[in-house]
Amino acid sequence: METKGTSEEKFVARLPEVKPRRQPEPLPFENSPSAGRRFPLLLLLAVTLIVGIGLGGYIESRRVRARQMVAAVNGYPIYQDEFYRHLEQVAGPQVLKNWRDTVLRIQFAQSLGVAPSDQEVDQRYAEISKAPHFDQMLADRYETPDDVKMNLRSTLAQIAILTHYYGHPLPTSAVEAVYKKNTDPSNPNALFYHPEQVQIAVIITKDKATADKAYDALTSGASFYTVAKQYSQDVSAQNGGLLPWMRKQGGSAPQALKDLIFSLHVDQTTTPHFFMVRDAVTHQLRPTWWIIRMVGHIPASTDPFET
Repeated sequence: METKGTSEEKFVARLPEVKPRRQPEPLPFENSPSAGRRFPLLLLLAVTLIVGIGLGGYIESRRVRARQMVAAVNGYPIYQDEFYRHLEQVAGPQVLKNWRDTVLRIQFAQSLGVAPSDQEVDQRYAEISKAPHFDQMLADRYETPDDVKMNLRSTLAQIAILTHYYGHPLPTSAVEAVYKKNTDPSNPNALFYHPEQVQIAVIITKDKATADKAYDALTSGASFYTVAKQYSQDVSAQNGGLLPWMRKQGGSAPQALKDLIFSLHVDQTTTPHFFMVRDAVTHQLRPTWWIIRMVGHIPASTDPFET
């Protein structure tokens, strides 16, 4: 028996029952299809952040190191970047000329076939490196063994060139002339002369009363380091008064101050001494009181001449 009804009712009656679809459960992040794409992105961001922090720290450390103090003149700090900039302006052209002459001399010896071999240079270096306090000398000159070997190569090349044009070994007088030049105390690049050097610690004050207080503390048994940090009005106070190694030649310190320093023996401490010193900024003389302690001493030495 046919069921009667409207066409709409018949149409609906013929449709199969459709159940509402269940929404799929959200997948955990690690099982999500986008997880594979998100993880490299997050990793890249993390690496970028780490590199950025590291690079920033490196740049900051370089900036701090660039402002490191290399010396102090009467309380005025001389920073590394300022020192190198001034050094480049004053000594740069001469350094470039010396380097050019060295390279040309070695190349000329090579063109003549008389350039010193690496073995000859190493042998000569082994001889001069036996000098007392040789490593300290390198540190004070800010030189490396390669720097010394380059100077040796240049000197040996010069001797070889002269020998080549003489047609026979150089006379002793010519060799002695080279030796004399390189043992001259006034020659800052002398290879075979090592000037006397000292290292001192200082307490510098602007008035005698403060200097006397510092000296009383020292005589009462306080360490120089502690007293310098407490009383010294010089920048070196932060290092317990310790100054870099110094030579008697050069510098702007009064001659009387140099004479006093180089008359001391190791571990000797002076009473307060008065000196008029020139201010590094204003260039005006100003009164200062110094208490000096000798920390280290390296006597002058000369490498022996060997024919």
